Amino acid sequence: MTQANGWNASGTFIGGVMPTGFSGNVMDWRALDGTVIFQVAATGAANTSIPVTANSLTVTNAASFGNTITCAAISSSNQIKSTYAGAASTSVFYLTGQPYSAGTATTNFPQYYSNAGTTAVTTFSLSGTYFGINTASFSGNYFDFHYNGAALPTFLMDCQGDTAIYQTGSISGRPILLNLVGGAHTTLAASTEAPTVSFDCSAVKQWAAGTITNQREVFIKPPTLAQASAGTFTNAATFAIQGPPISGTNATITNLYSFWNQGGTARFDGPLNLSGVYLTPNANGNGGLLIGSAANQKIGFYNIAPIVQPSGDIGSGLINIGIMSGPTYSMSATNLSLGTVPSGNGVDSFSLFFGVLQSGTFTPYPHSGNFQHGQNNGAHTLAVPPSPCTMILEYTNGGSAGAITTSSYTKQTGDALTTTSGSKFLMYITKTQNYSNLNVLALQ
Repeated sequence: MTQANGWNASGTFIGGVMPTGFSGNVMDWRALDGTVIFQVAATGAANTSIPVTANSLTVTNAASFGNTITCAAISSSNQIKSTYAGAASTSVFYLTGQPYSAGTATTNFPQYYSNAGTTAVTTFSLSGTYFGINTASFSGNYFDFHYNGAALPTFLMDCQGDTAIYQTGSISGRPILLNLVGGAHTTLAASTEAPTVSFDCSAVKQWAAGTITNQREVFIKPPTLAQASAGTFTNAATFAIQGPPISGTNATITNLYSFWNQGGTARFDGPLNLSGVYLTPNANGNGGLLIGSAANQKIGFYNIAPIVQPSGDIGSGLINIGIMSGPTYSMSATNLSLGTVPSGNGVDSFSLFFGVLQSGTFTPYPHSGNFQHGQNNGAHTLAVPPSPCTMILEYTNGGSAGAITTSSYTKQTGDALTTTSGSKFLMYITKTQNYSNLNVLALQ
């Protein structure tokens, strides 16, 4: 037997020199029943238990990064395939070793690397990388995991980084689609913020020219909650925060917030329930305010008339100064309108902007202010205030002013209303228990 030349200068785990004329198998792994698992002939031809047409296994040295195994086509659809079912404490493929971390970002290749890119990666971690993928021009998926032939993938990540998770329906248990549990960190950098979850949506996104009705960067659709038979969810929320941060050992938190809107307008299209304080918009955009519940109301401004509970602190004070009398929840028992009393005689008031009216019905509420102003920018109806009062409305016609319907008033007097852009009107409203009058004064 002749000594072989050309061993790897960095070392070789398994090696062998075949005698001249040897025509058997270099390796021959079989199952207990004699089935060939993996077989390599002296000529380099490889054989496995998979039906094959052209098997070959070529091992070549690849500098100092270990050995490269190159497989030609094993079958028409699979390069490397294992039919081993696995067993306890046994893996079909078992890979060991630590990632290379002694080089630079250019030479620190991943321990297990799929490299089909035409441009080398020069940003691998200096601390080493276990798994890496580098592709050339490619529009498919990096990962695409499916459950039992399901059409939608359980997990998918494409070459652009777009990620999708489709949860498979369960018939029992407590399935949670995404469960993030923060770590109990210690000795973090002093005076440095460390968010547990951070969403950076600051990148510039450009669209082709067009109109987009709603653009919501983080969008949550509500679930449909059902039960197999009649049942109740006492409280259900699409989004909930359990509470503000908790002060730990040696830590003082000056201001605690469960939710912090750091800038911009916060919009609530539905009612805002503040556990006893309710801010509710009505059809015309006029806000309502209730403090307390109907059972123990202290003060409120909502719907038809203000509501005050005489037995409460505010109600008792109004009774003491003669503004309110009698144990009632309705402001119909009030003796005069509320205003700001200056040092002299009389009462100062303010004018409420009732908005830009384009359609529908506008009902002026005296509890929102006896003086109100706004714009006519579309045909709408001016309704009668719901409770006895006197009010003055300042109307200004906008560029799309429309006809104002006032037929619900008992009598209308004064000037005619027009739709001329820029025209101004004062509307004097008197509402008694059973009748109403609208007197219009044109200011041009």
